Amino acid sequence: MILGAFCIYFFLIIDFKTFFQLFIVAFPILEIAGSLIRYICNIAGVRDDIGKTLLTLAIIVSMIWGLYVAKLKQMLPNSFILPLKFNCIYAMLLFVITVLYSFFTSFIEKNYTGHILWLGQILLVLGGIIILYSSFFIIYYINAKMRSDYERFVTEKYIEQQRIYFEQLLEKEKETRQYRHDTIAQLVQIQYYLEHQEIHTARSFTREMLDEITNISRQNIDIGNEIVNTMLNYYLAPLKARKYKINIKGFMKEELQVSGRDLCIIVSNLLKNAVEAVEVMNPDEGFIDIEIYSRQTTWYMKVINSTSNQQICATTKADTENHGFGLSNIRRSVEKYEGLFHTNIKDGVFTAEVWLRA
Repeated sequence: MILGAFCIYFFLIIDFKTFFQLFIVAFPILEIAGSLIRYICNIAGVRDDIGKTLLTLAIIVSMIWGLYVAKLKQMLPNSFILPLKFNCIYAMLLFVITVLYSFFTSFIEKNYTGHILWLGQILLVLGGIIILYSSFFIIYYINAKMRSDYERFVTEKYIEQQRIYFEQLLEKEKETRQYRHDTIAQLVQIQYYLEHQEIHTARSFTREMLDEITNISRQNIDIGNEIVNTMLNYYLAPLKARKYKINIKGFMKEELQVSGRDLCIIVSNLLKNAVEAVEVMNPDEGFIDIEIYSRQTTWYMKVINSTSNQQICATTKADTENHGFGLSNIRRSVEKYEGLFHTNIKDGVFTAEVWLRA
């Protein structure tokens, strides 16, 4: 069974952490498959233990390979990865089913003969097959449901962020119109100061005008892409209002090969992780530096932020069941485009970098 589980590792080409999560559930499923095959061998009259073991292994490896070629290859590599807690609970349930299956197999063979034994054997074989396929598809469809729920959450969140962003744009436009409305009167006032040689007063008045223009221009962040603008303004505006040090540089094109949903997932989770780390610190200590650019074939984003953590963690929130997906979701979206995702933490500074084909 362990060898069969390792076949999953090599066929699916996954990292060891993902393999371990799969192994927790795959082992009892493979054990059920092994019990079923050995039982069929007994019915067929195969008594040699070594022969049964080799036959069982060959059939299980063939099943995994056939399943991979027929179906798994078209599915996402992580379509069967569930939260570790759920995997453990499901594995315990499968273990109980395995024990019960072995018990009923032994019970029927020892206590019944004739037609009843034949009927019991058929039911056990059919039941084992149903358990195997049910286990497989239950995991897949639960995973699909979780992904669907998360995608819906991301979409709803993005729509809400867009609404806030456009409200901010409208507010900025309103303030700009108000400023234009008063510009002529302000210029007339400056001319009056200059004509009466009130240079110092004219200088102070001009400085106030420039400060107002600067405040209006800084109210919204614009780096050239509407989705990224929405994320930046939504997550960083509250920190800017609280006087945290926020620095953003770069520019990117509007059209990318990356889908809007994946771009939203990557940028929002990078920013959310940075904001969660910084907002618990004092404004004079917390900072976020962001660099974004897109070239002809590359999109790059780098987020550097202060943090009180000494190691990389998925979330700082108590509700880890719902909020622990950030880094893994970034990595999943990046891998779709054969990109790179790198994180590092050193001396109270967290750095996250993403490279994608644009």
